[in-house]
Amino acid sequence: MRIVFWVLANLALLLAVMHLLSALRVRRAYQPLDSVAPVDRRPMSLIAAVGGDRAALDEELERLLAATRRGDQLVLVSDGQEGADPGLAGGRQYARPTHDVVLVTTAPATDARRPHPFAAALPHLDHALVACLDDGVEIAATNLDEAARLVAPTTIGVSGTGAVFAFCHHVGPGPLGGALLAAFTNGTLIPQLASLALRGTPRFLPGGVCVTTRAALETALARSSQASNERPTVLLGQALRRTRQRLRPLRRPVPLRPQRLGVAEGIGHVLDELNRLRAQGVGLYLGLAVGWNPLGVALLAALLGLAAATVPAAVAASLLGLTALARALTLLVLNRGYYRLAPASRFLATTLLFETLLAPWLFLIALFRGSEPRR
Repeated sequence: MRIVFWVLANLALLLAVMHLLSALRVRRAYQPLDSVAPVDRRPMSLIAAVGGDRAALDEELERLLAATRRGDQLVLVSDGQEGADPGLAGGRQYARPTHDVVLVTTAPATDARRPHPFAAALPHLDHALVACLDDGVEIAATNLDEAARLVAPTTIGVSGTGAVFAFCHHVGPGPLGGALLAAFTNGTLIPQLASLALRGTPRFLPGGVCVTTRAALETALARSSQASNERPTVLLGQALRRTRQRLRPLRRPVPLRPQRLGVAEGIGHVLDELNRLRAQGVGLYLGLAVGWNPLGVALLAALLGLAAATVPAAVAASLLGLTALARALTLLVLNRGYYRLAPASRFLATTLLFETLLAPWLFLIALFRGSEPRR
């Protein structure tokens, strides 16, 4: 048992150091969302999934108007869910001095499976460049300017970039369930996928934002599943990969509105993300379950060593302390150079507790109880 302890202990420390090096690499390659001067770019059509009530629509509209440029088009897609405002008729247009705004209300869903919401927006698009957003994404003008440069016609023939995606992180204080989801997303999922994206497009895309050409969008939607509970941009990213489009990440973060979730809801959303990972294959999932959980590996080593009475308690505690210290440094690097969440202490405490006490169990649950993600 002593040999098992030291194997796991060295693995935990190695993984923690690798996470720190990965965070440093992400910090060098990606940039915080600082204010930059506006740039000239061609107009784009922006499709945004929104809630079904008028208050949510008005709030989303004002936010998007502040993020877009003069001449851009906004197409808001409401899913017609129960409680939607019946006055929001499909195809209704709103007079704005600087933007063309269209609201498309899809037919109410009779079950959990709904058609792709972006498909309903296709007939209303005016521009060749299209940005697609899931509900809750707080896109900034800087993000759209960067995406327009990456997918511009002058670069498509050279780089082969057909679409741009983003790593959306959770911001702001909120209930504990939302904090647990943010701990997994900000502390584990985004930095690992962002590091992988520096070497090539990850097999799993987190969703939230996808910017592409109208032609590529039409082709992708034609091949996309029309009956799925998956987030719209995740389906779109999968379809774009099937059409062999090269996907590139935005180098600046895109925040998500705080999630008002209870503990059970927050855990359910984390399991949704893990189910998406498991869908990529059991072998890959098992590798991620170990590689993404240095604190869980350290805790397992410490418990085995103490249970077999082959390792002094001080050694087991030192292992946990060193692993936690490396993870804390990793999170500080990410927050200081990329997220800039405040207060950082809350982000650190929640993430370290989540990774030590909850994450290993959730990875295990998702391994044996896969389910289709909820929208």
